[in-house]
Amino acid sequence: PDRYEAYAAKATLLFLSDDLDEAEASARAALERADQEPEPWLTLAQIAGDRAHFEEADHYLAEARERIASVPPGQERDELTAMAWHAETYLRLMANDPSAARETAQKVIEMEEASPYAAALAYSNLGILETRARHYDQAIEYLERAYATNPHFYRAAAALGRVLIIRGQYQRAAEVLSEA
Repeated sequence: PDRYEAYAAKATLLFLSDDLDEAEASARAALERADQEPEPWLTLAQIAGDRAHFEEADHYLAEARERIASVPPGQERDELTAMAWHAETYLRLMANDPSAARETAQKVIEMEEASPYAAALAYSNLGILETRARHYDQAIEYLERAYATNPHFYRAAAALGRVLIIRGQYQRAAEVLSEA
């Protein structure tokens, strides 16, 4: 109960479950224990984005980036930087700014070696953007890459399956959807 990691992990899980109030409470509990850690700030930024409080979200993202800058150069800092770019991509998607979302997702992909997890999220986000633009072949490429990067990323697999159906690729759709 004294370590921030439990509260930060709980905040992330609750955010992913769309329990925003509890996620925010857990992120704030994490910050009470370790204000210098960037992860709770990233979660708060995404929660604020879900609520369409974009000025607040940008403030939280800036707080996270400030803390990331204090991490010594290396793998951990690179992973956190990739996740900050992912959080910004998420905020731009929520703000319905596809151009900015594409740009920040590309920054995440540039850091794929540092954070394959963040890269899978970026590929998925790009797949979603291309699907919305009805660029289905490009969407399939991105969603296939997301799924290949993280075979447990079933949301990307489900989206891929739906786009494959749209494109008449029923056998591959059945494979992906049965795995998902």
